[in-house]
Amino acid sequence: MEEIALKGHYNKILLVFGLLIFRLPRLFALDNNPWVLILTLAPFWYVVINNHLAEIKIKPHLPRALVKYFFQIVILFNIAGILVLVSALFVKAFIDERTAVFVFAAYLMLGVFLVGFLWGFSHILKRLELKRENAILGVLYFAVTLVSVLRSSIDNPFHLLFVFQIITFLIFAFSAKFSLKHEDRQYLVFLAAGLLLYLALNVILEWFGFVNQSENYLRDYDAVMLSYLGVKTTRVYFPMVEGINAFGMVAGIGISFCGALFILELRNKSVRWIRLGGIILGAILSIYVVLRTDSRGGLLFGVVSAGLVLLFPYLKHRLFSVILVLFPVVILALGSRFVQSNPFLEQFARPGSDILSGRSAIWDSGISHFATFEPVHLIGYGLYGQIKSGVVQQYQAQFESYLNAGKMDLHHYTLQAMIDIGYIGLIIALFWFYSLGINLQRKIRDERRGNEAYLGLVGLIYIVLIGSVSSVPAFYNQELFYLLPFLWAESGKIIE
Repeated sequence: MEEIALKGHYNKILLVFGLLIFRLPRLFALDNNPWVLILTLAPFWYVVINNHLAEIKIKPHLPRALVKYFFQIVILFNIAGILVLVSALFVKAFIDERTAVFVFAAYLMLGVFLVGFLWGFSHILKRLELKRENAILGVLYFAVTLVSVLRSSIDNPFHLLFVFQIITFLIFAFSAKFSLKHEDRQYLVFLAAGLLLYLALNVILEWFGFVNQSENYLRDYDAVMLSYLGVKTTRVYFPMVEGINAFGMVAGIGISFCGALFILELRNKSVRWIRLGGIILGAILSIYVVLRTDSRGGLLFGVVSAGLVLLFPYLKHRLFSVILVLFPVVILALGSRFVQSNPFLEQFARPGSDILSGRSAIWDSGISHFATFEPVHLIGYGLYGQIKSGVVQQYQAQFESYLNAGKMDLHHYTLQAMIDIGYIGLIIALFWFYSLGINLQRKIRDERRGNEAYLGLVGLIYIVLIGSVSSVPAFYNQELFYLLPFLWAESGKIIE
């Protein structure tokens, strides 16, 4: 039992600090360094392998504790060594020498990694009672995502590293869920705490004068929402983040999580005031970041997602899930005209723009591209499909104050999915989101695991809703993309 508890602690620590480990290189402008990117995966693999050490058969006459620690030390050194080897092969193959031998070795290593992943993931997946359609759709969704990354790596080999990254988070999400099966609702709560810690550290670093080392913007932008509170300031580009909007959307899901936990805590017969105080502080922190980044979508959908907790018991589950997954499509088809003509929303428009910040023109570019059917539309163009298809050239002038204007996404998940993974990938994604919603709502009926399921459903609702004005949960917003494996793992029932 002590061994189980210790494993649980490892998983909880990584659930809390994993996002920081993943994003910390950005603080030093090292997030595009292949050595650093690969080595940040080491803690995740160590915990995953340690989770399943007990399954290694040890002969009775050997001291179990010593053998276990010996295995842990060997594993730690081997993980670091293998990841260094992956980095070395990658750099030699695609950055330095580009010789055929190194390229072959790099792809061979990737192939071995993929085969090992399929074996290990299928082994872990069997330990969770995921509904069959949920499991199949989830596997298909991440399969088409990985294929889109592999296709884009033909032009940009650096994208191959994202394959290792995606696989790592998939394995860790399910391994941690299984490892914490004896814990009392401590999976997504720790993940939410890690997200709030990530927000807090960025705020603290910004207060102490740290700046983001990666240049993205050629000028400052006014914070509209704070101006209505009498505060004249500009939007903040926090030190460890990918972009201003991206970080604001991460803070938005912080509002969702804290709002849901606040409502659930008040429902308890005995309110735990320390926990409630922590939740309130987390909500204040999330709102602060949303206001400093001027993320109007983050604030709106964060509050809406949390508020829906009150309605869950009264909702028709299948109807609600259908409405949820179709909401971004409806916004794409009708919402632009409605929003643009709404007098109340117009006052929240940024100077020199509209309430959608020019998204209508971006969406029109994407829609016009699909007006004439081409066979490639079935499978998409791969990651950064807006570049390969040439669609980005039609709207990149709107981002003239951005250094990476030629890479800007379509700011809508439905369009981005169609351009990246095609009609087939989009259909898989929508059916999977629907299946996730159904399964999480079913779990809410079980009082023992209600809080975790509530958090999972709130997170899913937020991610889908924010996708109506952004490319979330596509790979471009990695903090929210990497929440999907954890929501997927939560949607299954642990075999006790």
